[in-house]
Amino acid sequence: MSKKIQLSIVAIIAIVLFFQLPVNKAWLNDVIRVDVSLIPAQLDYMDEEYRNQARYKESYRLEMAVKGFFDQTPNVKPLLLLPPTGYIKAKGLNFTIPEPAIFYYFTGIRSVWTNSKMIDSANWVVIPADNQMYIFPIQNRHDLDSFLTIFKPYPPTL
Repeated sequence: MSKKIQLSIVAIIAIVLFFQLPVNKAWLNDVIRVDVSLIPAQLDYMDEEYRNQARYKESYRLEMAVKGFFDQTPNVKPLLLLPPTGYIKAKGLNFTIPEPAIFYYFTGIRSVWTNSKMIDSANWVVIPADNQMYIFPIQNRHDLDSFLTIFKPYPPTL
């Protein structure tokens, strides 16, 4: 048997074994092997905005609300302090805060988590209260320290 055929067989076996692991098998079934009967219905909803809202739900709505706020506030270069997801859930809101890179991808607004090296440069913060999200400016070090104290019991997680 030639070496190319042997390597091909080994590769196929490795791929089959890879997808036998429970996590990988679940991903394959949930993401890749979609129900083909859903395809015609999904063709009716090809709008990117609709798909983002359907996939990311409340997190996407938050991102777009923050983007809208800063679009209406010209000449502002925000570095937004994002609250940890644990803090959001403790306040009774059921969604996750995206990581800063994802937040930037959707909004074009730079953001940091509480464990970032750039935390000292944060000049705005998003805070949940009364089942809503509010955006506040961070005007001095005392404000920043106050927010960090509030967020301290909740380490940032993905």
